Amino acid sequence: MLPRGKVEVAAAVAALLVVAAPGGARAAVFPFPSESSTVVSDGAAPPGEVGDFSSIDDGVSETFTASRNVNRAILGFQTPYNTLGAPLTWALEIGGRQVGTFQVPAALTVPQSVDLSFPSITGPTYQVTLRLLSDAPSGAHSFGSGGAWTHSLELLDTRAPDTRIDGDSHVVDGPTEVRFSSSATDVARFECSLDNGPFAACVSPVSYPPLRIGQHRVHVRAVDDVGNVDPTPALLVWQVTPPAACPNAAATVRAGTVSVLRFACVAYSGHTLFTDIVRPPTIGRLGPVNQLSQTVAYTAPAVAGMTSFTYRSRSNIATYDLTVRGPIGSSVRAGWRLAHGYTKARRLSVTDVPAWATVTVRCLHEGCSYHRRWAATAATHKALNLLGPLAQRRLRPGTVVEVRIAAPYATAKVVRYTIRAHQLPRRTPAQPPRSKK
Repeated sequence: MLPRGKVEVAAAVAALLVVAAPGGARAAVFPFPSESSTVVSDGAAPPGEVGDFSSIDDGVSETFTASRNVNRAILGFQTPYNTLGAPLTWALEIGGRQVGTFQVPAALTVPQSVDLSFPSITGPTYQVTLRLLSDAPSGAHSFGSGGAWTHSLELLDTRAPDTRIDGDSHVVDGPTEVRFSSSATDVARFECSLDNGPFAACVSPVSYPPLRIGQHRVHVRAVDDVGNVDPTPALLVWQVTPPAACPNAAATVRAGTVSVLRFACVAYSGHTLFTDIVRPPTIGRLGPVNQLSQTVAYTAPAVAGMTSFTYRSRSNIATYDLTVRGPIGSSVRAGWRLAHGYTKARRLSVTDVPAWATVTVRCLHEGCSYHRRWAATAATHKALNLLGPLAQRRLRPGTVVEVRIAAPYATAKVVRYTIRAHQLPRRTPAQPPRSKK
């Protein structure tokens, strides 16, 4: 504490201002009054003159409340009529923490500035105090009549906020969602940059539509309320790739028609793929691939059947299954041997059996109870021998041998042979009964 003495003071009291500060940051300007925070008057001043005051407390300056983050302080002193005979040591306290000390030289007659940097102090509120640490030598000290000791304090925020990408960001080959945040309390906004493009304001989570195949990068930076920008934006890097395997496709077409088929691996994420045919279909034919629309024209055969073809887009291979609806195009062939009073089958076969078809041979006569059934696989049978044990049968006149070919996607084909005496069997095609709906 300084000894009591007479001080003539003209206290410079101003409002709390916010002004531009070096480096693009902003500062809160605190106008401290004269050397004492509490003064009393010794008497009335004559008209037009400054009153005569005595200091009763030199220890603590005025205090202020602020609500921002600070990490730098600039103090200014102006005492044009100082007759103080010794330096004074002062301390700056912010939020109850001493952030630095400085000396005011004796007989200071020119403005002086002190620049203090310290670890960032975070709000939401704190007090700013200028405290006197050392006393002057004994005896009075004074400023000349009309003099003033004015302190100014600028609190600066020069520390940029830090940005982080949160772990729950959702990155896939399709839409992408990026979440981000910052530990700083004074962040005013975030800015995002996709694939090194310009930064633009964004809000967490930011979503991007399906992107082209390849590597992608998103930078996110925080900007605080005074314009400090994170110099090291958070970075998220990921790779967009085609699916591990293109999904198989399927279509049903009508016999004898031309259909346009679209591949399952279409322009993925806006990226055009080149597609070629690896294995053509076994029935019907394909036209050239339209790379722009990723389609191909398929000309179906005139009869029913099932087939497939294989195609490749980039390194992915897929199968296209085709079902052709229509009449069955199988051919039934038979050979006979005539004997006295009966007929024997020497040959009975069917060609071009469609995939997944069933072939049934049976006798429609009381004296012939023959009944046999063949089930075809997914592959088309070029020829199927139906004779088997039927070759041992003596077929009497009036016996009917029926061959029925059915497929789940086609109209069944039925051929009947009627055994006659001393004549070759008569072949009569027959339509199967319509199924009930």
